Amino acid sequence: MYARRVSAFPTFQNFLLINLLDGTSIYLTRDIGGAVERYEKYKFDKMIYVVSSQQDQHMSQFLKVLELLGLPWAKSVIHVNYGLVQGMSTRKGTVVFLDQIIKEAGQVMHDQMQKNAEKYAAVEDPENTSLEIGITGVKIQDMAAKRCVSPSSFSILCLSIILSGSITIHLTGTA
Repeated sequence: MYARRVSAFPTFQNFLLINLLDGTSIYLTRDIGGAVERYEKYKFDKMIYVVSSQQDQHMSQFLKVLELLGLPWAKSVIHVNYGLVQGMSTRKGTVVFLDQIIKEAGQVMHDQMQKNAEKYAAVEDPENTSLEIGITGVKIQDMAAKRCVSPSSFSILCLSIILSGSITIHLTGTA
């Protein structure tokens, strides 16, 4: 087993595994190689890794290794994490795709708008408007969730409550 003593990783008894006894690389090794390859090819000013918050520790180690290797562009690599939605799993087949959520949110908003016929008639393009407001509601619910602490629960019912009045969305525009 190859390892390098790194004091920045106390949870790993100051050792960081680079590859296995048989020489097989691990994710960290491949990520380092990929970052070097991308820099050599693109000469980026900034490289952003958008990776689940479940990988925060791995990404912290990865970024630290780039720094310890003395790569001049290491500080230009950043990690932006995101949370997971509780109950969704590709392995279990319980994933709901964003386009489906957006369509359903738009429909919920459209149904809500139709409850006031006078105001509904005054809207120039109610289908598109309801879709845009539905998208806004999805964003509000997502931002309101504690995304990085634990998986959030996305709910069209909750979204419907948000859109129907517990949170008011004010739209302004120019003619």
